[in-house]
Amino acid sequence: MILIVEDDQTLAETLANYLESQHMSCVVAFDGEEALRKMKEYTISGVIVDMMMPKMDGLSFIQTLQHVNPKPFIMMSTALGSLEDKAKAFELGADDYLVKPYHFKELVLRLQALRKRTIKESTHQLSFKHSYLDEEQLLCKVYDQSINLSKKEFQVLFLLLKHPQIIFTRQQLLDQIWGEDNMSYDRTVDTHIKSIREKVKSPDFEIVTIRGLGYKGVVI
Repeated sequence: MILIVEDDQTLAETLANYLESQHMSCVVAFDGEEALRKMKEYTISGVIVDMMMPKMDGLSFIQTLQHVNPKPFIMMSTALGSLEDKAKAFELGADDYLVKPYHFKELVLRLQALRKRTIKESTHQLSFKHSYLDEEQLLCKVYDQSINLSKKEFQVLFLLLKHPQIIFTRQQLLDQIWGEDNMSYDRTVDTHIKSIREKVKSPDFEIVTIRGLGYKGVVI
């Protein structure tokens, strides 16, 4: 989910409507303090934040995100376009910077690039629009709700989503998840896949059966 932090209510709502039309779910805050509350209420994967805002400015807000786990990618948006302003934003943790006025289409392209880079750089975490997986905590959340998966179920799901579009045979899954010396059978994999599908109802991805071969994760 994208958090839009913008004190211009008309701009914020117009931008939110446009992002929703591009299949990006989002939530709006009109100042930095409200944005911090929204960070606690929702699973936020990315932030678009204006530099000049009441109560807490954009730079102060993004500085507070350095200790957030998982840290969302940050797009700074402002009418201030000096090199000093940009340098300060990047120093505090911004990932990209757009000077107003900008085209919404360009913003979407930049957000998509940041999202792909975030997924690629994260070795233990996968973040999607409505879903989040943490390998170290064996945590799976959809719409900010934790899903109760067994360790093996989580490992299967994480492996398939970490390598989307890659087909894994049942034997490959057995070898990587259960270990080469394990005496489990193909049916074990099928049973776990069935259980994952029943438990995890996410609009962000699905596990596809490749007849005669195995399974692959598909990010929607």
